[in-house]
Amino acid sequence: MSNFTLKDLYEFSKSGSGSLLSHADRVDTKMPCSTIEPMGGLLTSALDENTVHFIYRDSKLDTISKGAFSKCTSLKTIDLSGCVKLTSIGEQAFSKCEKLETIDLTGCENLTSIENDAFLGCTSLETMTLSKFTKLLTISTRAFYKCTSLKTIDLSGCENLTSIGSGAFYKCTSLTTVLLSGCVKLTSIGEQTFKNCKKLNTIDLSGCENLTSIENDAFLGCTSLKTMTLSKFTKLLTISTRAFSKCTSLETIDLSGCENLTSIGEQTFNNCRKLTTVDLSGCVKLTSIGEQTFFGCTSLETMTLSNFTNLLTISTRAFSHCTSLKTIDLSGCENLTSIGSGAFYECTSLTTVDLSGCIKLPKNLIMRFTLPALPSTP
Repeated sequence: MSNFTLKDLYEFSKSGSGSLLSHADRVDTKMPCSTIEPMGGLLTSALDENTVHFIYRDSKLDTISKGAFSKCTSLKTIDLSGCVKLTSIGEQAFSKCEKLETIDLTGCENLTSIENDAFLGCTSLETMTLSKFTKLLTISTRAFYKCTSLKTIDLSGCENLTSIGSGAFYKCTSLTTVLLSGCVKLTSIGEQTFKNCKKLNTIDLSGCENLTSIENDAFLGCTSLKTMTLSKFTKLLTISTRAFSKCTSLETIDLSGCENLTSIGEQTFNNCRKLTTVDLSGCVKLTSIGEQTFFGCTSLETMTLSNFTNLLTISTRAFSHCTSLKTIDLSGCENLTSIGSGAFYECTSLTTVDLSGCIKLPKNLIMRFTLPALPSTP
């Protein structure tokens, strides 16, 4: 029986020979099975209408295949504890199981991957604890997309996790806490990973010191996030377009010590209206500040970029509408060649711009900032 699939189990029970019953509230089986595969209409008829609990604890199980439990809309609990050889939860494996509240994976510590859309649309799932899963390598694209009741994701201790895919937790609108401490091999937070997680207020990245990139829209619209400390991330190279855009509660961002950071992308902190402090000290390799990077950061008062000798460009509208910005220090930026149009447009509180030592900046541009205002014409 070691090659049985759920289809075989269903047909076995239907014949009256096995213990797995169709149209049952509870399915509890220990029949050996190496792969749980999708069954299309058979799975729906066996589990969808009546089955609320599914228990499977056999040690031979190593794979839950693509779509295995997809659209089992009555399923509330799944117990896979004891499936010690389980390595993969396949694409769409539990997608759109709208009533799924609990999945017990205790003992499944050989799990290496959670594939695309695995739990997509599981709107009743509240917690996911994977803290002891030291062999987990990847959480793939949209793995938990639109899990709108998910409050906590604990990945602390996933020491081999290297990547979190695009949109993995996108629109998890109840998510408050993400624990990634100890994910020492994590190199990338993918596009839209936490986009529109409006209640996210705690993300623990301590120990993720191999992180090299935070991709487009990674935290866009995380309106409850107040602080982000990345000060020890010496390998961080890029913060991409809109990564923290519209994080309207974000007050401080600490990038001090990010000695390999080369670029801050377009609109990265766009409309972070409460942002008062951006610490870039130590970001000595920074070459560019993208278009509208700090556009509309209306609480930002100072920006110190002195002696950033690798800084080449401050792009169009980079600090536009930073209405509280009083001082911008660019002294010693000896390779700065351009300040884009409208870079400081509508910075109505700006009193001081220090361009001393910006030897490659066109003189006519320097004069715009240093000449006294002309008297108004009657």
